[in-house]
Amino acid sequence: KDEPTTVLIDLGSIESLKVLEQGESSLVVGAAVSIANLINALRARASSKFADGSVQQASSDALIRHCDRIANHHVRNAGTVGGNLVLTAKHGFESDLATILCGYGASVSIVSKSGSSKLSLLDFLQKTAADVQQVVVQSVEIPDPGASTVFRSFKVGLRQLNSHALVNAAFKADVGPDKVLSNVSAVYGAVHPHHPINVAAVAAALNGNKLDADVVAAAVAAAADNAVVPPESPRATYRQHLVSVFLSKYLEVLSGDNSAASKLSPLERRFDADGLEPRDLVQTRRMIVARTDKNTNGGSGSRHIQDVNSTAEEQAQNQPVNAPIPKFSARIQASGEARYTDDEPLPGNSLFAAFATSPVANQKLVGVDGAAALAAPGVVRVITFKDIPGQNNIGGWWQEELLASDTVMYAGQPIAIVVADSLRHAQDAAKLVKGNFDKIGEPVLTNQQSRAKSMEFKGLSNHHVRSSGKSIDEALEAAPLKLLNVNIRSKSQQHFYMEPQCAWANPDEGGRIRVGSSMQWPNGTQAQVSKVLGITRNRVRVTNRRSGGGFGGKLTRHLPSAAGAALAAHLVGRPVRMTQPRNVDMMMTGGRHATDTTYSVGYDKDGNLLAVKIDTMMNGGYATDASAFCVMSLARAADQVYYVPDWEIKCQGMRTNLSIKTAMRGPGEIQASYIMESIMNSVVQDLWERNGYKEPLASLSHRLRIQNTYPEDDEEKLVTPNGDKIQWFTMPQLWRKCAENADFEKRAKKIEEFNATHKLLKRGLAMTPVKYGVAARYQQAYLTVYEDGTIQLNHGGSDVGQGIHTKVIQAATHALRQFAVTGVDMSLFVCEETNTSVIPNAAMTGGSTTSEAACAAIMNAVGQLIERLEPVRAACVKDKLKKLEEEQQKAAGSGGGSAKDGDAAKTAASGGGAAEEKKTGADDEADIPPISWLEVVSKALANNIPLAIQSTFRRMPGAISSAEDVQPVKYFNFGACASEVEVDVRTGEVMILRSDMVYDCGTSLNPAIDIGQAEGGFVQGLGFYLTEDLLQDEEGRVESDGTWEYKPPLMVDIPLRFNVEFMRGIDKGKGILSSKASGEPPLVLATSVYSAIVQAVGAARKDAGLPARCDFDAPITVEKVALACKQ
Repeated sequence: KDEPTTVLIDLGSIESLKVLEQGESSLVVGAAVSIANLINALRARASSKFADGSVQQASSDALIRHCDRIANHHVRNAGTVGGNLVLTAKHGFESDLATILCGYGASVSIVSKSGSSKLSLLDFLQKTAADVQQVVVQSVEIPDPGASTVFRSFKVGLRQLNSHALVNAAFKADVGPDKVLSNVSAVYGAVHPHHPINVAAVAAALNGNKLDADVVAAAVAAAADNAVVPPESPRATYRQHLVSVFLSKYLEVLSGDNSAASKLSPLERRFDADGLEPRDLVQTRRMIVARTDKNTNGGSGSRHIQDVNSTAEEQAQNQPVNAPIPKFSARIQASGEARYTDDEPLPGNSLFAAFATSPVANQKLVGVDGAAALAAPGVVRVITFKDIPGQNNIGGWWQEELLASDTVMYAGQPIAIVVADSLRHAQDAAKLVKGNFDKIGEPVLTNQQSRAKSMEFKGLSNHHVRSSGKSIDEALEAAPLKLLNVNIRSKSQQHFYMEPQCAWANPDEGGRIRVGSSMQWPNGTQAQVSKVLGITRNRVRVTNRRSGGGFGGKLTRHLPSAAGAALAAHLVGRPVRMTQPRNVDMMMTGGRHATDTTYSVGYDKDGNLLAVKIDTMMNGGYATDASAFCVMSLARAADQVYYVPDWEIKCQGMRTNLSIKTAMRGPGEIQASYIMESIMNSVVQDLWERNGYKEPLASLSHRLRIQNTYPEDDEEKLVTPNGDKIQWFTMPQLWRKCAENADFEKRAKKIEEFNATHKLLKRGLAMTPVKYGVAARYQQAYLTVYEDGTIQLNHGGSDVGQGIHTKVIQAATHALRQFAVTGVDMSLFVCEETNTSVIPNAAMTGGSTTSEAACAAIMNAVGQLIERLEPVRAACVKDKLKKLEEEQQKAAGSGGGSAKDGDAAKTAASGGGAAEEKKTGADDEADIPPISWLEVVSKALANNIPLAIQSTFRRMPGAISSAEDVQPVKYFNFGACASEVEVDVRTGEVMILRSDMVYDCGTSLNPAIDIGQAEGGFVQGLGFYLTEDLLQDEEGRVESDGTWEYKPPLMVDIPLRFNVEFMRGIDKGKGILSSKASGEPPLVLATSVYSAIVQAVGAARKDAGLPARCDFDAPITVEKVALACKQ
């Protein structure tokens, strides 16, 4: 990523490099042929040359399957065969293509100044980088497999697709009629640091032999001894383990054990799992369907999501609220037409800015040398802290320097801003800025190091106790069974939004400035920009059309970019855009708090929890930011839905030399679930083993969770350890409904049978809960009616993809339909971008309740508008009735109208109010003519009545015309999810077979959007638990600072069968318009997958003669799973 490129030459149009020729015994592929077209050619060759069911077809299919796992569709369409191989030869790229083609026996034709030559691909890849630089790869020749040639390849990555191999391998052998092996090759990739290797010792152990136990043992030993992973390399123990596993799986194929499913990758096993038919996962259609019966199983080829439609009664009452209306911006977002911050056009004289960052942590900054950067092409200015006209502080309630002035606290902290004529020039020059440092001491990176140096954040702790009359230590001591001082930890998780941190700033007249920022906090952005520039806030206008994802990462972590762009623009007097490269973004943004926890639990032989003691540290980085909230959230949520008579939790925020950690979707909540469910898993597995494994593990797990749930009707016990009353407790109904939907007990028995007959594959099934407290924040709204009757809505929330504008328009339409006029529908409304000049002092967008609070604010505004316009409407009615009366008199040729008409006119003229008019119309609709919305607007404007309304939401709104409720909107969300997984015991790969989620969303404001929120939250939780492994070096530098090492879940990581249902028939704990939050609580339900994996590993450990109980740190990567199964 840091390699400078001066000249790019496109070879794609050279015909001799684009050849694709199927010869008599081989396929010739030009170096400029894309990997996608190579796959197409391999498929065409297989269908035309190899008989169905033949050994040749099986070998060809294995090659094609592995090619399909290379990167992704986009990369395979753009990347070429020659480019991939040269990248491997020149840079030691861990290429799947190079390994499998070497194993297949491919050769390569190259051209140099001295002429053309042909050599084996393996020999070419072993050339030095300097030698490779002197040649051009012309083509690759892939031989047809022999009639008796058995080829297979294997790979394990950090996730199933779009991941480089931790180890890959390709094996080939000819199997004679007498089962004697010959022409064996065993090629391993990602073992040698520079290129694939052919392990000749494996061939020597197998050639001329039939397979038996001794031959297999000798071959596996030869692989382990000769394909040696460097011990100092990452994940060395696990990768060395894979060397033997891959050969063992291949030898199973050679032995004729074709029923051994464990030799397939999880991606391949998905097609066979649980009786499902094969399907193209990439083309799976995500269907949103209404659930009409108890059948939760969709047909093959579709993922069925349930219960997105509200009942007819709900929709009739609140139309268009509660209707599953697609997000209004969905089409332009899908087509690429939607504009984000970085897409906004700026004037032609605009400049670009980039941060120069510190490579070290916890060192004194003696000076900044920007001379080399200033001399670089296109550079206009290098800015340091000395150039800041206002305060060098972008913290809200915390202290955070925009540019380091004295001490660099973490590796990646900005020390300067480079301004240049292009983004590339700015970013390249930023790397030339040098900081001069004096070392203060070693950086403090972990919670343990921070505690050892007494670096706790003062005042950032929560301590909650529930007692039955004795101390927590006495309660633990008295418990019949106990697990004491168990240590578990969870790593940080990156927000990894689609749009990185970016901002633009444009100086305006009179010392003003306009700032566009991808953000979740307009008020804070305005405040910090004004503070840095030393100007008043009314001179700073901050806008945001939409953000490409936030997840909490743009609550405060956008402030460096926004303030940096504004500072640069202010100093150079020209518009400036600042967009962070992904690796800089990941260094600076911080992410979720890592935790270190020590717990003790006491329980009895029946599994009743008697005492729990938890001591947790949360790594907050070098400044507090949102740590106080995250610490509080974890401490308050740790009990989840379980009642424990004696309970103590201490949670402390820790200061370290890392980037500032901040709120991330479900801050503190998912860590709390991880801790509590780890305790439950440990108790379950300990009792399972103590009781001789008699009860199915899944059944025992489910029974003990329900058994320890807060009692439904005991108000005295329905109080959390921190003193919050648990009202509207719907968890018992959710437990039952989820078990019913998941067919839990039947599947638990089937899994027990499966595990008894499968040694190399294990399954687990677990159901876990969520209890998630939320509160709706203060929100503002501004409503403007135009002459044509259309309405512009502004609110203080930020669009981060959650569908807030759609819900607000639904709520506004519903509110305006309470006015007795015609012509009101959603097409009247448009939501404008976030703008501090329209909505000042706006609250943060976060906590899952911004949408509902914005809806309440806009409904209050509409209510005020109706109140203002009711006399106008009454006048319109009077005018129409008078005109009608005149027409009737004229038609009848008499001067008398009916008594009814006269009474109706008097009623209308009296301005009797909306409720009275509506009632009158209901009595005799024919008597009062319909009044259109446009008529009322036109008459209001003709009478100079203002049609702009500003309103707020502070507490629970009642009906539009009623006084506000004095109680705040504050409630718990509940849900349950049952997940089933299958684990490859040898590789640690996990396939999620099925997840059934049941969630209490109240009466969803928009079920289509809320279902998407629930799905998305759950999948992001999978990343926390499974694949998102954040790596740092000894300075705290983020090593997994991009997509190469950092792996959020993909489509194939989603449960193969994913059922989501919003619980109905529960009239409890409803928020605004009877809804409940949907954005964050379902994230926590990914704990069900974690717990199911723990069960599967426990079953494997039982077979291995190990204790079933095993404590996992999060994320539980393939490495951790595989090693836990055997040690």
